[in-house]
Amino acid sequence: MKNAKKRFAGFVLFLLLLTLCFQVSAAAAPGISKTKLSLRTGQSYTLKITGFTGTVKWSSGNRNVAVVSSRGKVTAKKAGTAVITARCGKVRRTCRVTVKPVGLSRTGVKKTEGSVFTIKLLCGKLRYGIDWSISNANALTFVKAQGNSVTLKAGKAGTAVLTCHYHNKTYKCKVTVVKKTVKKKTAAQQQKTPENVIIFG
Repeated sequence: MKNAKKRFAGFVLFLLLLTLCFQVSAAAAPGISKTKLSLRTGQSYTLKITGFTGTVKWSSGNRNVAVVSSRGKVTAKKAGTAVITARCGKVRRTCRVTVKPVGLSRTGVKKTEGSVFTIKLLCGKLRYGIDWSISNANALTFVKAQGNSVTLKAGKAGTAVLTCHYHNKTYKCKVTVVKKTVKKKTAAQQQKTPENVIIFG
């Protein structure tokens, strides 16, 4: 009986030591700040390695899409995907980078007269000035422009093109303004029921 208890205690101790070893090993293993990253063309992001004090060697699997500096700074070049690899001694850590093109949040929109709405330039961090213009002031007017977004108000029925000039490139959104539809009353709604009628007689 005593031998069985000793064997059980020894087994429990072994499991505790094994768990501790795994925890120490996991804590000591190098880690990367992101395993997935989404950027817009021209945008940058710096990846970081934890749990490693040696020299990290960075590389990109697709330099046409994204490049990486010796310090882990990833710069998006054009739309597509690229795998960034960090070599930490014999250990490798990777981050899959998806690059999306710069563009407007909408390229075509239909709004009723009097509607107020917002269009954004999806460009990541704003690095350059933006010039907005409208082709038809009767159909569309500016309310305000702030950062990478512009608020607009639909005017009279018609069409207008919102143009965005950003970093030597042009982006457009066609806005179609339609008249408000007036709901017709049903026969039941048209039939008025007299209220507060007092009958004398």
